[in-house]
Amino acid sequence: EQTQTRFKAELQSRIEESRMREEKQTRTIAVLQHSRQDLEHSMEGLKREMAQEKAAASGAAREAAQAAEEAATAAAHAVEASKEALKEQAEQKDELVKKFDAW
Repeated sequence: EQTQTRFKAELQSRIEESRMREEKQTRTIAVLQHSRQDLEHSMEGLKREMAQEKAAASGAAREAAQAAEEAATAAAHAVEASKEALKEQAEQKDELVKKFDAW
C-alpha cells in the first residue's frame, strides 16, 4: 500500500513535470513564432526602404545626367554665340578699317 502510494505520487510528480515542460515549450514556441513574424515584418520594411532608396538614387542619377546634358547644350550655345559675336566684331573692324582707309 505504501509502495503503491509512493509510486502514484512519483507518477503524478512526473506527469506534472511533463505538463509543465510542455507548457514551457508551448510558450517558447509561441514566443519564437512571434519573433519570426517580427523579423519578417522588419525584413519587408527593409526591402521597401532599399527599393525606395534605389529608386531615389536612380532618379537622382537621371536628374544629374539631364542637368549635365542641359549644361553641355548651354555651353555649346554659348560657344556658338561667342563665335558669332567674334565674327560680328571682325566684320565691324574690317568695316572701320575700310572707312578709315577711304577717309
